[in-house]
Amino acid sequence: MIQAKQELATVTIGAGPAVLGQRRSARRRHIFLELNFVLPMAIILLLVIAAIFAPQLAPWDPLSQSLEARMAPPVFAGGTSAHLLGTDRLGRDILSRVIWGARISLVISLAVILITSTVGTVLAIVAGYVGGWLDGLIMRITDIFFAVPGILLAILMAVILGPSVKTLIIALSIVSWAPYTRQIRGEVLQVRESGFVAQAKIIGCSPVRIMATHIFPNIVNTLLVLATLFIGIVILAEAGLSFLGAGVPPPTPAWGSMVTDGRDYVQTAWWISFFPGLAIGLVVLAFNFLGDWLRDKLDPRLRQI
Repeated sequence: MIQAKQELATVTIGAGPAVLGQRRSARRRHIFLELNFVLPMAIILLLVIAAIFAPQLAPWDPLSQSLEARMAPPVFAGGTSAHLLGTDRLGRDILSRVIWGARISLVISLAVILITSTVGTVLAIVAGYVGGWLDGLIMRITDIFFAVPGILLAILMAVILGPSVKTLIIALSIVSWAPYTRQIRGEVLQVRESGFVAQAKIIGCSPVRIMATHIFPNIVNTLLVLATLFIGIVILAEAGLSFLGAGVPPPTPAWGSMVTDGRDYVQTAWWISFFPGLAIGLVVLAFNFLGDWLRDKLDPRLRQI
């Protein structure tokens, strides 16, 4: 009896550090997940506020030029408080253009995400539920769009239709729907074999009703994660196309074109490219971290996305 108690005490004492280590690990993971939400949401909130209230927040007209104030450095690098982040080669205020550029990036990204997520989800549900030759046709078309370089197709459309916000939205929508279809179709194939779908068929529900009320609610988590992650990708693609001259045409303030304006002055006026580039990096990282947080919160099975 005494020996059994000693063994039990030894096991309890030995298990103590392991349990404490697991608790510390869980606590650290919880803190990390919360940081993955708080910091990205703060950046995204600033983006949304800047986009909505750009006319009120921008200290200058983003298109206003002043050759007397051209290439002025930021206030912390010897500049004046009139232009906190300096000016570009035409004397336009960098801060004002970054704020107005947030509106352009947010409008384009939300429009593209709305179009691509709708088209990709509808095709995925139809392909996964109906199956057969229709599934094969949709997936072969999806494979074709995966094989075509999206940037080259977007540049080609910009050349044909002319660079504009509308052309940019159309081009990015055409090349961005395929990942939704591929990923969500796999989820639909699993949901299609569920018992509640079989019961819906037995009681006579139409295929459209089954897809809309039984299958779609079960793939919303995957859709939200994909949409959040792709907002950052769309913003990066829009900036890249604007940098190449196939995106938002000047003089409209867009972060990508602002980086282009300063690439010849990196040695003498680094702030022209630095601040819009910083805005692009922070926003893309914020949406990526938020997508990871949503993935872990909504469904741990989505961690392979």
